[in-house]
Amino acid sequence: MKIKLLIFGLLLGTSITAYSQIAKSESSRSRATTSSSARVAERVYARSTGDVYVDASHSSEKQTSLMLSKSFSGESVEAATEFSIDKSQNRISMRAMGRCVVGEIKITILKPNGGVFQDLVINPTADVNWSTSFNIDQMEASSEYYGNWTLKVKATKVEGNYNLNISAK
Repeated sequence: MKIKLLIFGLLLGTSITAYSQIAKSESSRSRATTSSSARVAERVYARSTGDVYVDASHSSEKQTSLMLSKSFSGESVEAATEFSIDKSQNRISMRAMGRCVVGEIKITILKPNGGVFQDLVINPTADVNWSTSFNIDQMEASSEYYGNWTLKVKATKVEGNYNLNISAK
């Protein structure tokens, strides 16, 4: 997963970090953070100032999370990365937020079978704040939720930002 995240990060100009390192520049800020632990569940939260802080809680469950974040100043990009959910994990949480003044950001979340789970479009008409959380074993065709999820981001001449967080435990 780290190699795919690195490729995604390079395509978006995103810094791949272990928990809380931040890449900043005057024209754009970007973050991709991933964590995985069998004993300590690490949660990364973004503040509106661009700072990141980590909340660690002890847990016997396996938890994996991925956070992608980017600010745009007129750029256009298209990239994808994967997020893996294994059979020892049963709960999925996703959250996407974004704002555009100019242009459009499209976020597509694909299930392991290639089916679209969610399409989100962020444009100047409204800020977006979307979230979902569910237990896999309570879903119809639950086996479709295990494996590599694909997260696609396409931005077209955007002035704005987005945050995407997906986690499983």
